[in-house]
Amino acid sequence: MDKAEKIKLVNPNAPRPHNGRFLGLPFEESDAETIVLCAPWAGAQADSHIHTAAANVLEASYHLHLYDPDVPDAWQNGLFLRLPDAQLSERGKQFRERAAGLSLFAESGESPSEGRYVQTSFGEVDKEAAALQKELKQEAKLLLDNKKSVGLLGGDSSTQLGLLEALAERHPEFGILHLGARMGLNASWPGPACSPETFFHHALQFGSVVQLTLAGARHCSPREEKTANGRENIAVFYQHEIRRRLFRGHTYSQICGDIVRSLPDRVYISFDIDALLPHYRLHSAGAAPGGFEFEEAIYLLKRLIDAELEIIGFGLCGVAGQPHEWDGQVGAQLLCRLGNLMGISREGV
Repeated sequence: MDKAEKIKLVNPNAPRPHNGRFLGLPFEESDAETIVLCAPWAGAQADSHIHTAAANVLEASYHLHLYDPDVPDAWQNGLFLRLPDAQLSERGKQFRERAAGLSLFAESGESPSEGRYVQTSFGEVDKEAAALQKELKQEAKLLLDNKKSVGLLGGDSSTQLGLLEALAERHPEFGILHLGARMGLNASWPGPACSPETFFHHALQFGSVVQLTLAGARHCSPREEKTANGRENIAVFYQHEIRRRLFRGHTYSQICGDIVRSLPDRVYISFDIDALLPHYRLHSAGAAPGGFEFEEAIYLLKRLIDAELEIIGFGLCGVAGQPHEWDGQVGAQLLCRLGNLMGISREGV
């Protein structure tokens, strides 16, 4: 049965089966235009069940309406969530537990060099992180070679590096739009080498990344602020500045226009769940107060399409795992909308 025949079998007004596929649609991976990979690992700032986030999002997706007001028939393009196998899930769980323990040790103020065991363990965690990143990069490259669009459902934001590296080898230049609380611009951090605190320091090492725009940042250090102010290719739209502009009479549309104008023609979207207000992320860990309303975030992303920018990839990170049903519902809705917007931005590419 080909894809067109499968589409005819779907009644968008009826309940869909719990068939192990995103949205309960009948598409195989080969049918789908967008493939979402999973990175079920994270550091200390993640929900302890982050390795089950994909299962949580998948279960919630069966109950979503197929209709997207921005892209009404987008479900017909196919969005396939490639679930992690049991081995990868277990590796992710062990990685999170070890990274979390080491980060707590470092944040206590003790130097890793004071204990040989800890120093060796940091090295082991960094080695495993590099291996996971390399494997993810290879998966993404194969999909991109097969003309698929690729997204990521990750643990913390640093899990996106493998996908970003694959995209950096394919595109001569692109920008990153990050929605999230953290700036991620620390050159070093008392913990594993790559974490949410250092993520963008590493991402900016890819020569193809010509612009980084941070929207909604509200958790930063003086060093990060200095770094951002000292680089022409970094634009920061702090959450407090966005709100104060609204208080002074600016429209949200004007603010989104400023954000979009900072970006080049090709854009990667990095979306950390802590970009949203707390009631959308009840069980995410380590998130600062404040954030966007759900529709505020979606409107900003839609403005990329209005400006005819191409979304070359995306990462959705930090969604809490099972048994947190509400978090799964928000994550599934975001994943669907991100995939749909990327699809429409790449029509004809």
